[in-house]
Amino acid sequence: MAAAAGAYALLHHQAAPPAAVAPVDSGMALIAAGSYTIGSDTGPMLWRPAHRVNLDAFGLERREVTVGEFDAYVRSGRTPSPWTTKPSDDLPVTGVLWAEAMNYCAWKHPPEGRLPSEEEWEAAARGTAGRAYPWGNRWNLAAANTESSRRAARAPVGSFPHGATPEGVEDLIGNVWEWTRSPMGGYPGAAPLPELGQYYVIRGGAFNTPDASAGAMIRGFVPPAANRADLQFTGFRCAMPLRGVVRPK
Repeated sequence: MAAAAGAYALLHHQAAPPAAVAPVDSGMALIAAGSYTIGSDTGPMLWRPAHRVNLDAFGLERREVTVGEFDAYVRSGRTPSPWTTKPSDDLPVTGVLWAEAMNYCAWKHPPEGRLPSEEEWEAAARGTAGRAYPWGNRWNLAAANTESSRRAARAPVGSFPHGATPEGVEDLIGNVWEWTRSPMGGYPGAAPLPELGQYYVIRGGAFNTPDASAGAMIRGFVPPAANRADLQFTGFRCAMPLRGVVRPK
């Protein structure tokens, strides 16, 4: 009788469902798949013409990588320190070379953490509506640490919540420029710019950037192995593909 009861229990036992796997890591916003407008039909030729790109969903860190976060990577022995005197932990880290930023993202968000492409960065900043700024289509003095804020220095990450996107990504405009994983080149339909292929695209502007040069479609570029002193206005944030999504090979 006891054996029969045990067999019944085994037959009718329901295993606990597997724990849900978050599609992106903690501290990241989920940016939806979709068709996004990249570039502009006005302004300097470097960001012309406007064109559409289709992107898979991805995760993007809500805030720029901080000195404190990067210091953990430095203390792991994987990279040299980018500072001589360590700044405050809550400031965005600067002075990080492109390869160091890529390696940090792979370490922080294994197995596929990376810098965002410039299209992903702009898609997160503009949304599917193609807005001019992360917060809308009108400049907001309280939304970004640019030249008009008169701080003349980096601000702790998250100091400008009015500048967040609807998904909660902050500081995309101002504070520090941000590395992307995209080599510099011409947009589809424009001159290819092969002479700039040695550079990588940076986005977003910094605390010393004039407001007129701080839109979400504006492109900058620097050498991937620039001197750290030349990267004092450049930081980064990480991206990752969604977990649990089977992509075609």
